[in-house]
Amino acid sequence: EIFKQGMADLLENSPNEDARALYEKYAEECICNDDSYTKGDYFSSMDEGIYFNAKADMKGDTTHKPYESAFHEFGHNIDYLANGERAGQYLSNVPINEDGKRLQDLIKMDYEGYKMALGFQSDREFISDLKSWGLSKLERGSVSDILEYCTGIDYPLGVGHGAEYHKSDGASERQFFTEVVSSAIANKESYEFMYEIFPDAVDAVWKMVRSVI
Repeated sequence: EIFKQGMADLLENSPNEDARALYEKYAEECICNDDSYTKGDYFSSMDEGIYFNAKADMKGDTTHKPYESAFHEFGHNIDYLANGERAGQYLSNVPINEDGKRLQDLIKMDYEGYKMALGFQSDREFISDLKSWGLSKLERGSVSDILEYCTGIDYPLGVGHGAEYHKSDGASERQFFTEVVSSAIANKESYEFMYEIFPDAVDAVWKMVRSVI
């Protein structure tokens, strides 16, 4: 009950109306297969539900604020559910226009634009500069994960899945979608850093969200 109330309080107090509406709409459809799972939170499309550790998630850790990890996995579950007309296909993987452009294309374009605006051509020099900014893992974790996709560098800011993870088609889009919607609720600083680097891609996520709420 404490865990549920904590999640509810974050939702109720979130200034992001779209994120709030998204989680509220799909709350009853999301499935929790195990809320005492101790081997790492994840969403399983095979089981169509999430595995997480409520006791740990409500406290947070060095890379997640309290409840953020749970919102993240529910975000994956919602991404899977929201594209109802295409069973088994995530909303985040659907082309964003008639020309077939996808979210992953916008992510790469945003990254290249931001890197060039700061005067860098080399991915490694850019990453080295970001490391010098002194951001905590709470702030940089979500961005670090997506930078793996953009650069092919493992754990560029100390957090991630490993670059190999992003070689699976659509994985980066699914990760980006849920990083955006979950941080909008549970980690303001992380969300703002995501938006700073990937503004067009973040806007595209909210366009997707508004199409289903």
